[in-house]
Amino acid sequence: MLTLVYSLPPQLACAYGLASMDALHVAAAIRLKADKLITTEKPTKPMYRVTQIQIFSIMEN
Repeated sequence: MLTLVYSLPPQLACAYGLASMDALHVAAAIRLKADKLITTEKPTKPMYRVTQIQIFSIMEN
């Protein structure tokens, strides 16, 4: 399972301009087949460009 998680972050980082930790979090959610990823990141962050999973922020109004 770790191999599956660690192979995706570099691809996500390059494709969407994600920071390393954001890429790890998004990759883990994708590989675990989560319905959505809930974060404290602002909606202006690059992670919201990822199309493989819905991302929601608790910071949204």
